[in-house]
Amino acid sequence: MRNPRFLPNRILNSALLGLGLLGLPGLVRAQALAAGPAQLARTIMTIWPDSLEEVPGQPVKWNYGQGVALEGIKGLWERTGDQQYFNYIKKSIDFFVQPDGSIKKYRLGNYNIDEVKNGTLILFLYQQTHEPKYLKAATLLREQLKGHPRNPDGGFWHKQVYPRQMWLDGLYMGEPFYAQYAAITHETSAFDDVARQFILMEKHARDPKTGLLYHGYDDARQQGWADPKTGQSPNFWGRAMGWYAAGLVDALDYFPAQHPKRDSVVAILGRLAAAAQRYQDPKSGLWYQVLDKGNAQGNYLEASASCLLTYALAKGVRQGYLPASYLKTATKAYQGILQQFIETDAKGQVNLKGTVAVAGLGGKPYRDGSYGYYVQEPVRTNDIKGMGAFMLAGNEIELLSQQPNPGQAKRQKASPKATGPATKKGKINLGDAQLYYEEAGHGAPLVLLHGHSFDHRMWDPQLAELAQHYRVIRYDMRGYGRSSLPVEGQEFLHADDLHRLLQALHIPKAHLVGLSLGGFVAIDFMALHPESVLSVVSCSGSIYPRPGPEQPITAAEIARRRTEIAQLQARGLATFKEQWLASLLKSSGPEQASSEPLLRLMVQDWSMWQPLHVEPRVLLGQSLVPRLTAHPVRVPLLLLAGERESAARQHDNEVLQQLVPGAQTAVLPHAGHVANLDNPTAFTEAVLHFIALQPQL
Repeated sequence: MRNPRFLPNRILNSALLGLGLLGLPGLVRAQALAAGPAQLARTIMTIWPDSLEEVPGQPVKWNYGQGVALEGIKGLWERTGDQQYFNYIKKSIDFFVQPDGSIKKYRLGNYNIDEVKNGTLILFLYQQTHEPKYLKAATLLREQLKGHPRNPDGGFWHKQVYPRQMWLDGLYMGEPFYAQYAAITHETSAFDDVARQFILMEKHARDPKTGLLYHGYDDARQQGWADPKTGQSPNFWGRAMGWYAAGLVDALDYFPAQHPKRDSVVAILGRLAAAAQRYQDPKSGLWYQVLDKGNAQGNYLEASASCLLTYALAKGVRQGYLPASYLKTATKAYQGILQQFIETDAKGQVNLKGTVAVAGLGGKPYRDGSYGYYVQEPVRTNDIKGMGAFMLAGNEIELLSQQPNPGQAKRQKASPKATGPATKKGKINLGDAQLYYEEAGHGAPLVLLHGHSFDHRMWDPQLAELAQHYRVIRYDMRGYGRSSLPVEGQEFLHADDLHRLLQALHIPKAHLVGLSLGGFVAIDFMALHPESVLSVVSCSGSIYPRPGPEQPITAAEIARRRTEIAQLQARGLATFKEQWLASLLKSSGPEQASSEPLLRLMVQDWSMWQPLHVEPRVLLGQSLVPRLTAHPVRVPLLLLAGERESAARQHDNEVLQQLVPGAQTAVLPHAGHVANLDNPTAFTEAVLHFIALQPQL
């Protein structure tokens, strides 16, 4: 049976043809290009140049509507790297987050779960800038959740002023932040509680007949809108379903892959997606304000519900939470959104029509949850919640158009055919060499450095996951892969090549992740160019135990190398490669079944220039320790080794740790020399955790 998370290109392409990113009819395709997320972001930044107000002219509030719009703009920044988007997010959040970590206009004691939502943006800024005020502010919101009122079964109240009530809206407002905070701070026990909230909401609000979820649930059965037996509200509000769906896909991004409740949360998303698909308007591809009453008088197709459900379905497919069949549903919906809700006015400004201003339950004046109530609430153009939801949906659709195989980010084992989501490929001319590189993702730059006899493909298991958070560059070093071969007798350092590569790509600072040879190069670069380093993760490559470039190659060395080259040629290159591969696999132990295919492919493709020539001193080697002693550096450094790595390698890590203040060491379980292939999950998690704690800009 085919795993739906790994899909051939033809399935994705056929779905995207319906949208038109691969072949929309001319008029609609032009509309998609001219009126996408970037154009609506421009409208937002024009209407609200300084701060986002829910209602123009009224005092600005700490409000979830602002957060939804900023999430959409964050998605644009992650896709494009355009600094104006990051600056706008930071300016908007900094209006509220004070230098001491307090949040202007926020009161913890209100216990309003809507006010937790913007914590995801605070954590985003913390991860990008590492400014302490953001972590303090996020911790303040976490404190709210610790004391937030709950029902007897543990479900969060929507607000303190709405006792014993859970609303679908609240799962989007609280759980993605809760999961993100838990992931960053390693509060792993919190994921049980995050899962519990989604499970309880579905248990109490889902209608088994339609599969839809009622807007709210009163555990006390005291509200006028609540069914006296079930506690459920009487109708299925579209945007509430959209909030719940968006909360699921956003929280799942942070769930540990092996968490026992993760599959339960994914299953909830699957049931919700099936219901949403069932109630999608077949003509327009959109969803109604009241989902199951499409033909009732007064009902209408509503923008924010349509955008949020499109977002959840598209992201669910892209992340591998949903099967590919939902692509057709999502792309049809997005085409309907462009046709029904997007307009361009006489001044060229792109606007979003058709968003209901608000809907709730109870309160003053009392909202009874009836059908008549939902269809009488005012509808707005350029409502900030709808605009944010549109950008979320558009970003996901455009990401899908760039990702040939949805769900590839969830692959855990290396595959020779896994090339990752590279969006840019090219060669940098250094004058004396050309370096092949690939680039994917957006955010702080992160450079991946491969090992000896390998090439950029060794990072296939990590690329997709890392590119969700960073601008990832992987390249072939001189003499490997698609880069040019060295010239015997010509001196160069791999670290200098890396420096010139970063200059050519206009990258002033970067995180470096290297393994074996790549680890040596990363350490050399740290010693030579500490001002250009954000952090270094080096695995099985710290102190190269051979002479450095300050010691010229002697005639005796050249003669010895010529003898070794002749012996190698006599033995046969194929035999050498098999023996070399066997030595690599030996340290992998039981894990070699997962690492062997990609290792074998790279070794087979290796030019073998290095063992067949007198290679210059391309690493600092034994000059590294004296250099670091004379010129200490203060760079965040993590030294990794697989548990099956040689004792000598692990000892070198300990020596280097003493030379770099604050350096850390760690041993990866079930891994040998090529740890990123032996145990890709542990390797990737170690890298992400370490880099997340470092400054990003």
